[in-house]
Amino acid sequence: MYLIQITDLHIGFENEDTNGVDVRNNFIRTLNAISKEQVDALIITGDLCYRQPEKEIYKWIKIQLDAINIPYYLISGNHDNAIWMCEIFGLNDQTNEELFYHKKFENWDALFLDTSPAIMSDQQYHWFEKELNKLDSNAIIFMHHPPIKMEVPFMDSKHCFKQQKKFQDLLSNYPFAFEIFCGHYHVDKSNRLQNLNVTVVPSLYIQIKDDQENYEVDHYRIGYNKIQLESDVLISEIIYL
Repeated sequence: MYLIQITDLHIGFENEDTNGVDVRNNFIRTLNAISKEQVDALIITGDLCYRQPEKEIYKWIKIQLDAINIPYYLISGNHDNAIWMCEIFGLNDQTNEELFYHKKFENWDALFLDTSPAIMSDQQYHWFEKELNKLDSNAIIFMHHPPIKMEVPFMDSKHCFKQQKKFQDLLSNYPFAFEIFCGHYHVDKSNRLQNLNVTVVPSLYIQIKDDQENYEVDHYRIGYNKIQLESDVLISEIIYL
């Protein structure tokens, strides 16, 4: 089974200046490339909108996604509105203004989390722990913010997930590894802490330098994450356009 993950689209209005980047074209180019792959599902891990959530932008994104005829699953990022996403994309999983749910990809369990405010609510943690207790292995987590330090100074110090220790302590109670796929950091990077294997996928907007204390653009190449699932093996690869 093959999954594709894209993240941080940052789509603006038509003709809006998005710092000189044609984000709409980047998105369409990426969907065209994905449509040529062997894909069972597309995952979008947040920040669909450029600066702030806009219903018209979500509607435009939905038209493009529906046109490629591939099942897709979404979570919200810090530039999104979960309630509007559920309304426009026809999702019924929204709970208490958060978008989190559990899907099965063959024998792999996938948990989709909402970290859009850089935290998870007590309600979401309660649900999360309940779902974790049902697992025995082969667990994937999709979330916007990485739950561990990624050694990206600007993001780790200024824009990180604020409940990292709570999250790490919870998952350390389980005897198997978690494959965690994120966005938010606008870099291509993997890191590991205890039983958490974390991959940050590059944005469809811009990538930043991962060794600077201050914000600085590194490059404008865009890419997606191709995830191959077998019975007990997961292989992921970043593909750049």
